[in-house]
Amino acid sequence: VLGFVAVIDEFFILARTGPHGLRLVISDGGAIYDWPILQDIADAVGLDWEDEDVDDYEPVGDLSVLADLGLPADELVLICEDEDMFPEDQVRAIVKRIGCGREFAETLRRR
Repeated sequence: VLGFVAVIDEFFILARTGPHGLRLVISDGGAIYDWPILQDIADAVGLDWEDEDVDDYEPVGDLSVLADLGLPADELVLICEDEDMFPEDQVRAIVKRIGCGREFAETLRRR
C-alpha cells in the first residue's frame, strides 16, 4: 500500500506498508519544527529531530522506500529538494516516475 498526503504548499508525507512494516518519508524535514504531526512521524521513523539540524526542503525518512519501484533515493531527494515545485507537483512527478501517474490522476478526478 502506498499513500501520499500533501499539506497545502508546505510538504508531503509518503507512507508505504509492506513486509518490512511502515516506511515513511517527509518531503521537507525543516517543517518538522512547525508541524506537530510531523514531529510524531519523525519519531516514528526514528529521526532524532530535536538534536539534529534538519534543513528546509531536506527530505527525511526512508528515502529508498520507492527504489524497488524504479525511483532510487537520490532521485527522490532531487524531487523533494526542488523549491520550484509545490508538494502536489512533487507527488505527481513521483507517481509518474514509478509508473502509476494515470491511476493517480484517475483517483484525483473521482474525488
